[in-house]
Amino acid sequence: MTLYNNIGRGYSRTRPPDPQIVENLIAAMALPLGTTLMDVGAGHGKYANALAERGYRVIAVEPSEVMRCQAVKHENVVWLAASAEDIPLPSSCADGAFIVLALHHFADRQKAFNEIARVVGMGPVVVFTFEPSRLAQFWLADYFPSLGREIDSSFSQLADVAAEVKALTHRSIRSIPFPLPKDLTDKFAAACWSQPEAYLRPEIQNGISSFALMSVHDVAKGLGRLSDDLKSGKWDETYGKLRQFEYYDIGYRFVVAEPHGGTSNPSPA
Repeated sequence: MTLYNNIGRGYSRTRPPDPQIVENLIAAMALPLGTTLMDVGAGHGKYANALAERGYRVIAVEPSEVMRCQAVKHENVVWLAASAEDIPLPSSCADGAFIVLALHHFADRQKAFNEIARVVGMGPVVVFTFEPSRLAQFWLADYFPSLGREIDSSFSQLADVAAEVKALTHRSIRSIPFPLPKDLTDKFAAACWSQPEAYLRPEIQNGISSFALMSVHDVAKGLGRLSDDLKSGKWDETYGKLRQFEYYDIGYRFVVAEPHGGTSNPSPA
């Protein structure tokens, strides 16, 4: 919460909901319209509102006041100023839950999963997350080595997360790959994989928490190298083939926890 209170202002400008992520969340939860979903670590509510627009009722759980203050009110979204570890809701009052790129902000992930499972009963829990070892090998880590080290050492491996969710929520687990499309609107850490120039924009940097975790010196040094390599053509010589791709798999996944015998695997949108 402290991190987002520090960097969260203006966060909504570069982090709108991505339609393809929305479609995957809906497919993975496989719940009828009108049911109640819980968005845990909702941020400024981009995905809560997107699901509400599609016909769901959403409870948005977010501890950061800075993030909540940027939320656009929606008649089908109820906000709770609460952390994932302590959700002030009755047991089994929601039909399902989703978590979008927020696991690394949970203070106690085991306690959070227990709370989420309590609130949704045996409803599905969908986590959009990433494989740290894959992301640490992304070209951005070449320019910001401390970013790669931080991701690889501080973020839990996908298999560990899946095992943890399975043990705590007593559900079956499946993992759905999500190759990042070139036209992602939600500009999280690896979203600009084919548009390196975007990382030079302060508003893009300010919307990525990984930049806030680095020292000012490391950020400045990495940006300087990236700028120089783009001007000289070195980046394109090394990574330019990425500009030709429509999708790029950097280890982002939807981890779906559902009752045994749940829905069949949906395909990524």
